[in-house]
Amino acid sequence: MSVVEGKRVAFIGSQVPQIVALMRALEAERTIVTSFSCSDVVNNLNLIEHMDLLVINHQQNETFCATILSKLQNSRNTKHMLVISYVDNVEARINRALMLGAADYFTPTDDIDLVLQKVKSNFGMPNTYEGVSGVDITEQFPAHLEKNLKVFVVEDDSLLRSLLSTKFDMCNVSYEFSNDGVAVEEKLRTFKPSVILLDIMIGAVNGLDILESIKKNNDLSATPVVVFSNQDSDDERKRASALGANEYLVKATTDLSDLVKILATLS
Repeated sequence: MSVVEGKRVAFIGSQVPQIVALMRALEAERTIVTSFSCSDVVNNLNLIEHMDLLVINHQQNETFCATILSKLQNSRNTKHMLVISYVDNVEARINRALMLGAADYFTPTDDIDLVLQKVKSNFGMPNTYEGVSGVDITEQFPAHLEKNLKVFVVEDDSLLRSLLSTKFDMCNVSYEFSNDGVAVEEKLRTFKPSVILLDIMIGAVNGLDILESIKKNNDLSATPVVVFSNQDSDDERKRASALGANEYLVKATTDLSDLVKILATLS
């Protein structure tokens, strides 16, 4: 009996040849395959509430995909649902899909047998393609995360806070948010994080000013700080480093799984 037999997989968006090939491969193994248009799911999230896996065509329906992923992350019934996006093999688009909450992706050039094996691995089948580049929907996190990692996040983007919450919950990470950068030092003293994740542009507040203040505070200065920003200028990087930031990561090019591992390393 195949590990995907009886599993419920919904395909959302246009059915291009690569999507159809994966649908047929799953149906051959008695997976329960359904399909919906993006607009149907946007208007009625209940359609996919009981699915085991969603495959979203992010290549041709990017705006709808962003809306769907946002709705998934903000619904208690679907926030932990596994999502794989089908995207063009372009780094910026891949990273955007991941940042929006997709667990992983596949592209028009990926071998369907490889994608199928990776889907199976998520449902308990050993990954027979280990070491081969391609979609990877299995994640491994350092064993000490649950005990040691406490992250204080300064971030004003509500969608990103939602994505980070989901990722941290999946990894058993303790966390707390500041969504406006106000009274951060007082909150840090109370929460006592092992690492700080800091945006730069936080409304009217500059995150690097917060970093400078933290590093001047004897009670907080030893806490590692990771700057996590869409700003990617040499000047911003140099100033962050000079002020004592331990890492400078760009949101658009950082996978959230890698982010958690970096935070764990610094903790």
